[in-house]
Amino acid sequence: MIGYIRIISRFVKEEALYYLLTFCLFSSTIVPFFSWGRYLYFVSLLWIAVYSIKNSVTHVHGTLFLLFLVACLLSCLLNVTFDYRFWAFVGLVIALTPITCSWKLYGFRRHLLFAFLMLFPLCSLLAVYCFFAGINYFGENPLDFSAFFPHPMWLAAAVGIANIVFLWLMYSTRYVLLKVLLGVALLVSLYLSVVAASRSALIASILAMLILVVVRAQSWRKILQSLAMIAVVCSVLLPTYIVASKRIQSKFENPEGVFASRRDIFTNGFEHFYDSPLCGTGFAVSYNADNQRAVGRMESGSGWLSILFQVGIVGFVVMLVILYRLRRIYPFLRKDRLIQLYVSVFLFLCFHSGFEGYLLTVGYYLGPLFWLLLGYLYVTPDYQRLSYAQLKKRDECNDTRFLSKLS
Repeated sequence: MIGYIRIISRFVKEEALYYLLTFCLFSSTIVPFFSWGRYLYFVSLLWIAVYSIKNSVTHVHGTLFLLFLVACLLSCLLNVTFDYRFWAFVGLVIALTPITCSWKLYGFRRHLLFAFLMLFPLCSLLAVYCFFAGINYFGENPLDFSAFFPHPMWLAAAVGIANIVFLWLMYSTRYVLLKVLLGVALLVSLYLSVVAASRSALIASILAMLILVVVRAQSWRKILQSLAMIAVVCSVLLPTYIVASKRIQSKFENPEGVFASRRDIFTNGFEHFYDSPLCGTGFAVSYNADNQRAVGRMESGSGWLSILFQVGIVGFVVMLVILYRLRRIYPFLRKDRLIQLYVSVFLFLCFHSGFEGYLLTVGYYLGPLFWLLLGYLYVTPDYQRLSYAQLKKRDECNDTRFLSKLS
């Protein structure tokens, strides 16, 4: 009994803060049950920003991220448009990227990311319960299912990440029974991905999981064995998944209705982008079907096109350079299991952002998750290569707790 009390007290002391912060970040998406969720979301972001600024030591790693913010600022100045969302986005990038960095912040963000991602499997299991209990907040179409989310697309993104985390957990445990239970949970979560009917989220999740399988296998023989096992399981469960795919089938049968609004957004975006290709149309600026400018949270239907349209070629090129620098993470991908998880989820967000826009959105949890992952993976090669003695001297930090947690 005393042992359990010690375990609980240790968890509360060392881990509870991370799960509390991530729950608050997640709460903005479950507004139907938490009307005050948006307030918790921004309070947690503000706390993280203050903590990051307070514990930051060097800014040398964040030069490219600062340049990206400068590109956003130029787009606002040249287009004479300043929205409060721009300042909120500046705060988000400062709080979650290497603009603020130190050894202590590196450990903090590593644990924050882990706690954040561990919430997604729980979210998926709760959504499965909602499915069988008939709880559906989005009731416009009987084929549309969103569980406790405001929209099925929000559920699909969360479940897509949960699929990756379930697979990673299967690889991480040595207990056969636990592997079986996690495998069942993964298959049920995949079923829910089909029900949610977001083709972009489903395909992005499958691609990210296949990449994780390849990274974990580390040999062609193991890769082929894993793919053969996946093929057998999929062939057995395919009829069940086909029954659940009625909404996806309807989208394929009527593609014009599905893509009409997104096609209009893309068309308008490119038309106005050509008017100001270098610096874009302005941060948080979009154009409706009547070619009227609107300043708000709407993105272009694609996170990458949002950067191109709103911030222009200058901002887009800076982002490409940041992404190119991530190639340095490859040598650590084979060694660090957490890096494998973080890279897989980051790739999911990159794939998914091709058809969903949230990279410049502050109020949606996927935006902060993207920038937190990007910032962490960006500095990982630097912090992994340096010895603790060098980091201690550089950061003037005597807190060894984070070293023990990262080892």
